[in-house]
Amino acid sequence: LFPDKPTNLITNIKTRSAEISWLDPNNTGDGDLTGFWIELKKENSLIQNITEDNGNKYELHNLTPYTTYKISVAVRNNRGFGEETITSFITSEEAPEGPPLNVKVTAESSSSLSVTWEPPKKEKRNGIIVNYSVCISHEENKLCFKEQTTKQKMLVIRSLNASTKYYVRVLASTKVGPGNYGESEGKFTNENVMCVLPTGYGKSLIFHLMPMLLFAKRELNSDSFGGISSEDVNTIVILDQMIQTKIIIQIDFSLCEEDKLRNGYYHIVFAHPESLISSKYGRDLLLSKTYKENVVAIVVDEAHCILDWSTDFRKDYSKLGVLCALFPDIPVIAMTATGSLSDMICIQVSLGLKKCKVVVANPDRANIFYEKAFRGKDSVAVESILIPIAKGLLKAKIEYPLTVIYISLKLCGFAYKLFESILGSAQYFPIGSARIPANRMFAQFHSPQTSEMKDEILKQLCSSRSAIRVVFATVAMGMGVDIPDIRN
Repeated sequence: LFPDKPTNLITNIKTRSAEISWLDPNNTGDGDLTGFWIELKKENSLIQNITEDNGNKYELHNLTPYTTYKISVAVRNNRGFGEETITSFITSEEAPEGPPLNVKVTAESSSSLSVTWEPPKKEKRNGIIVNYSVCISHEENKLCFKEQTTKQKMLVIRSLNASTKYYVRVLASTKVGPGNYGESEGKFTNENVMCVLPTGYGKSLIFHLMPMLLFAKRELNSDSFGGISSEDVNTIVILDQMIQTKIIIQIDFSLCEEDKLRNGYYHIVFAHPESLISSKYGRDLLLSKTYKENVVAIVVDEAHCILDWSTDFRKDYSKLGVLCALFPDIPVIAMTATGSLSDMICIQVSLGLKKCKVVVANPDRANIFYEKAFRGKDSVAVESILIPIAKGLLKAKIEYPLTVIYISLKLCGFAYKLFESILGSAQYFPIGSARIPANRMFAQFHSPQTSEMKDEILKQLCSSRSAIRVVFATVAMGMGVDIPDIRN
């Protein structure tokens, strides 16, 4: 006969070991007991299978904290093993071995950061996670100057300084104690910025590097955003159209897909103020959940237009503060190449920027020169400037360096006729070519022209085969225009 099963199976449990003991059965079958057998399983997987000579206890090692094990014990005589006794036990808890996972730090505002995370790996928890501690330091992996505890898997850290980089670490704790902090995640708090940077300084690169933003600009053409091209960044331009004198905004979807625009597919959104403020479509877009949750920055380029145009020409420029108010915790960057101290203050007030960092760069450029001359009557002063240029163009023709002359609208026509009188039939190139605008070596660019006329001039100026060498322009030619070959 085989022996009966052992009795009084007792486990002395620790975190990573357990001592098993039992009493031999009263009925040992045919003969004395000669040994025992132990089988240990974790999650139905066999961990240990042990056969030993006589004894009434055994110590199990290399166990995992806070883990359920199933153990079977049987004894044997000369005929073999008898019936087994089965029980289960859970090892004791221990402090976590691994840090929380997927720690993400997001700038909530100029004075707060939001931190989210996931629990440590299951096999590294070593128990029930009872809370998390978040460490905030000024340097990576250095002492915490602030430490906060929470039972949640997220925390908003407040009362921080604007535009300051903080390092955040998170650890998990069981009832036994805390584990170790993970790696630091560095993040800057947000801050509104007023930039006065010279033309050509590279202002556009600032917002090109951002993942998603709203951008208010007067003139948008292919040169304004042609440099943004990446498999990881989807760009979109929204163009608006003013119909006569009525404030009716038509959104042009020719450069995007409307469904993708609504669903937040595009990382960078270019827009006129009217298409976001006066347009119901634009307002609804900004108020949608997708945009409320995902917009990370607002950039107002050519911000001086808020002062120059907001009273009568483009009134929505005066309402850009509404746009900023829709996203009160999102940083705003206002950029311009021209702005006095009083202009900067007025722009900040108009946008509702209470706290704002001002960045001003020296406008001195080694390849740009200014010359001041006192003048008398407009026509005499203009002639003294234009006649040498016209004679230079007559002599050099197509070799004359591409030149833009900024002039008031009322003098554009005067300058144009003056060049006609000086150059005569030589105003067309090549010599003997048809006397059509496309062959004329000078042109005008101003707001009364149709969009088609202005687009054609810009197209020619960007072409290496253009006949145009001199342009008389008002401020209508400036923002959003990138003509690489201009020399004067």
